[in-house]
Amino acid sequence: IPVPCLFLNMATPDGPDPLCHSLFQRESAVREKFALTFPGISRPVVYRQSDPRGIENLDALGRILYRFPQDETTKNRQSHPLRRHSRGGGNPEVVIPTQAGLWGQI
Repeated sequence: IPVPCLFLNMATPDGPDPLCHSLFQRESAVREKFALTFPGISRPVVYRQSDPRGIENLDALGRILYRFPQDETTKNRQSHPLRRHSRGGGNPEVVIPTQAGLWGQI
C-alpha cells in the first residue's frame, strides 16, 4: 500500500541527560533500520510521549505533525495546547507543543 509517510512514534530525544542520551543512542539502530527499510518515504520522528485523547488534542497533534494551514473552517478556532490525561482519570497535565525537540525528520 503506497503511503506518503511513516511515523516513528515515542522516540527519545537526544539531550545532555545521560539516560536520555543512552536511550537515544540505542534507538538510533531502530531509526537506521527504519530508514533502510523505507527509503524514499518521509519518516517524521515523534518525540511526544503522551496519549492525545479527545478531538482537540488530536486536532492540535495533527496540526503539529502535518503543518496544516488555517483554512476557512478553522481560522476562527482558537489554538489549544495538548493535554495529557492520566490513565486513572485524574486531572490532565497541559503539554504545550514546542517547535524544537517535538518531532523532526530523520
